[in-house]
Amino acid sequence: MADTKYLQKKGNTWRVVVEIPKPLRQAANGKPRFVKSLGTESLTEANRLKHSHVAEFKRRIKMYEKGQADPLAAAIGAAIAFREAFATSDNEYLEHGDQESRAASELLDVVNQEAEALLEAQGPEAERLFRSLATGKATLIRDHYPTWLTICEGTEQTKAQHEAAIKRYLAWAGE
Repeated sequence: MADTKYLQKKGNTWRVVVEIPKPLRQAANGKPRFVKSLGTESLTEANRLKHSHVAEFKRRIKMYEKGQADPLAAAIGAAIAFREAFATSDNEYLEHGDQESRAASELLDVVNQEAEALLEAQGPEAERLFRSLATGKATLIRDHYPTWLTICEGTEQTKAQHEAAIKRYLAWAGE
């Protein structure tokens, strides 16, 4: 059976849906759920793409639980979107065989502009995080451990222990 957890099909396109707990909806401006279109008709591709969005939405929910505003929510969301756009432009480059990918260089210019704005607004640490996430030079553990757990060999108990250890680490490291 195909894995459709956190996925919903609208028309022919898959999207990520993460419900916001009722007590936290007021903190989320009344939104009942986070929704992000994945822009694909393929369930396999949707499952590959969903993890970073689910992790980001869950991170925001944790911030709501703590009663904190999340100053980096928009920046991290934008960085994830840029990373996906880079992946798409790289695919176009491979398909068309261009000497250089104009789309990728234009995206890099936009990333650099956004990073500079973030540097002025929130400082060098936020700028470094944004730039490295957007260009794919850095990844967040929280984005990839669900995928790793699906391919990890071992019993369900072992996988549950791995997941618990990773979650403890993320809690300790501040997500």
